[in-house]
Amino acid sequence: MNPFRSSLFNRRQLRCMTWLLGTLWTLVVAASAAWNAWLMREGMFQAAAQDALNSFNKDMLYRQWATLHGGVYVPVTAFTPPNPYLTNVVERDIVTPSGRRLTLINPEYMARQVHELETQEFGTHGHITSLKPLRPENAPDAWEAAALRAFEQGRTEVISRELLHGQSHLRLMKPLVTEATCLKCHAEQGYHEGDVRGGISIAVPLDPYRAAAQARTWPIVGAHAGLWALGTLGILLGRRQMRQRLDEQLQSEEALRASENRFRSLFDSSRDAVMTLEPPSWKFTSGNPATVAMFGAGNEARFVTIGPWDLSPERQPDGRASAEKAREMIETAMREGSHSFEWTHRRINGEAFPATVLLSRMEAAGKVFLQATCRDITEQKQMEAKRDQLIGELKAATAQVKTLSGLLPICSGCKKIRDDKGHWSQVEKYIQRHSEATFTHGLCPDCIKKYFPGLSNAE
Repeated sequence: MNPFRSSLFNRRQLRCMTWLLGTLWTLVVAASAAWNAWLMREGMFQAAAQDALNSFNKDMLYRQWATLHGGVYVPVTAFTPPNPYLTNVVERDIVTPSGRRLTLINPEYMARQVHELETQEFGTHGHITSLKPLRPENAPDAWEAAALRAFEQGRTEVISRELLHGQSHLRLMKPLVTEATCLKCHAEQGYHEGDVRGGISIAVPLDPYRAAAQARTWPIVGAHAGLWALGTLGILLGRRQMRQRLDEQLQSEEALRASENRFRSLFDSSRDAVMTLEPPSWKFTSGNPATVAMFGAGNEARFVTIGPWDLSPERQPDGRASAEKAREMIETAMREGSHSFEWTHRRINGEAFPATVLLSRMEAAGKVFLQATCRDITEQKQMEAKRDQLIGELKAATAQVKTLSGLLPICSGCKKIRDDKGHWSQVEKYIQRHSEATFTHGLCPDCIKKYFPGLSNAE
C-alpha cells in the first residue's frame, strides 16, 4: 500500500475512533449520571416508605398501649366529644369527684385524632379504615378498598405512589388483625379473633423528599459533567498526540520511500551484480539487471527462485561442497557483519566463472538479510595467469644470466681491475669471479702484427 495513502487511512481511522470514543464516553457518563439520579429518586421513595412505615408502627404502638389499658379517659371537649359508637359501653362517660366529665377514648378514636394532628403538623395523612366501618368517615377510598381486599387474600402490605388531594404521595397500608380485646366493640360486626377487620393507611407527600433528592442530585450531575469534560479533554489530547505520531510516521514513510527509491536506482544502475537473500531458506529475493545478465537468468523473477548453491558447481576449487561452503560463508557474514571471499559461480547455461563476493548483513523494516555484491574476475584471472607466466619466464632467464653493473676501477696501463677489497686482478680473472663467463685466449690481428710480424707478412 502507498505509505501516503496508508497514513491518510490511519488519519480517517483516528478521526472515527475519536468520535467513537467521545460518543462512548458521553454515553457512559450520561448512563452513570442517570443511574445515580435514579438511585437518588429510588432513595427518596425508600426514605418516604420508611417514614410511612415508622408512622404506621408508631400508630400500632399507640393502639397497643390503649388496647392494653382498655382505652383512655379524657375530658369532654368540642374536639373530643363522647364517641357515639360506644353506647354499648356502660362506663363510656364518667364524672370525677371534682365534677369533671370524662369520656372513654378507644384505640380507633385515638388513632383518628392523632392522624388529624399529624396532617396539620407534618402533612402526613393517616386513615384507619375498614370495609365495614362504624363511622362513615372511616369508609375507605378506592385505593384503600383494593388494599383491604388484598389483605383478605393474604397480602400483608400494599405500597405505591399515588395522587392524593392533587399531590404526589407515597401510600402505605397494612392490615389490622382482630384481637380478643377488640371484640368488646366489634363483636357485633361479626368479627372473630384473627380476622382482618380493617387497616391503617399512611400517605406521605413526596414533594419534600423530591426536593431533597434534587438538591443532592445536582452536585452529582455537576461532578459527572466535570468528569465528562476531563475525559473528553483526555480523548482530544490523545488524538492530538496520535495525530503528531501519524505525521511523524508519514514523514518517516516518505523518507523511507525516498531512500528506497534512491537505493533502487543505485541497485538497478550498478554495474556490479547486486542481489539480496533472506533467511531461513537463504534464497535470492532480488537481483539487479547486472545480476540477471551475469548469470544469464533472463529476468529477476526467474533469478529469485534459486539459491546461491544452485549457481555454483558441485564443489569449489578447494574440494569442498559448494552448498556446505556457501552456508558457512553466510553464517560468517551474519555473525561478523560482512565477509568477502572468492567463489566459483556457474551461469544458468552451466558455464563456470571465478568471482569475488562481498556479503553484508543489513536490516530494513524489522527484517535481517544479506546483500551480496559479485564481480566476474575471469579477465583478471587471465591477466594474473599471463603475469605469472611472464614472471616465471623472466626468473628462468635471470637464473641463466649474471651481469656486471656499476663503475669498475681499471688501470689505464696494464688494464687490471681493483676489487672491493683493494686487490688488483687481471681483467679475465675479475670477470670470471663476478660472472659465469669463461675465457679462451687468442690474438687479434693488431697483436699478431705487433708480436709476430713474420706471421703477419706471411698472411
